[in-house]
Amino acid sequence: MIRKNLLCILACISLIILGSGCTTSKTDPRIPETNTTQRAASGHGLVDYPINELPMYGKRKKTDRQKRADDKYVKDMTNHYGSRETAADVAAKLGWNVFYQGDKTLAIKRFNQAWLLDPLNQYALWGFAVISQERGQLGEAIRYYRIAIENGPKNTSLQRDYENALKLLNQ
Repeated sequence: MIRKNLLCILACISLIILGSGCTTSKTDPRIPETNTTQRAASGHGLVDYPINELPMYGKRKKTDRQKRADDKYVKDMTNHYGSRETAADVAAKLGWNVFYQGDKTLAIKRFNQAWLLDPLNQYALWGFAVISQERGQLGEAIRYYRIAIENGPKNTSLQRDYENALKLLNQ
């Protein structure tokens, strides 16, 4: 048990070190140099979110610099964890850990990193759904729930979250 916890801690630390340049500042190469935010509806009206705080990086076209940074991140994480899928699982799990600690900003960044590594990662897609729902973007949340359900094993908790979102939509 101690060995497993130690491995998890080391994995999280290495993810933070390897991924730290990808998520934290306005000079982040993943964020376009012009128009660094995108307006998105939230439960409290329109809010400007940096691109790296939007699910799937806002599906923005990336600059050459951003593409190089993505390639480096993917290469480093894949080399470290042995496969893109395993690296994506680590990033998504870290996203969920910080989500439950209350840091939803860091969580969405980690879900984006997991998605970058594996666009079909169920836990990253589920994370997009939960973040979108918390922001009051119920239609987007339902879309991400559906994609997550389609791209992974049956998960009763994910299914329950999806059904609860549908109930909210139909109120």
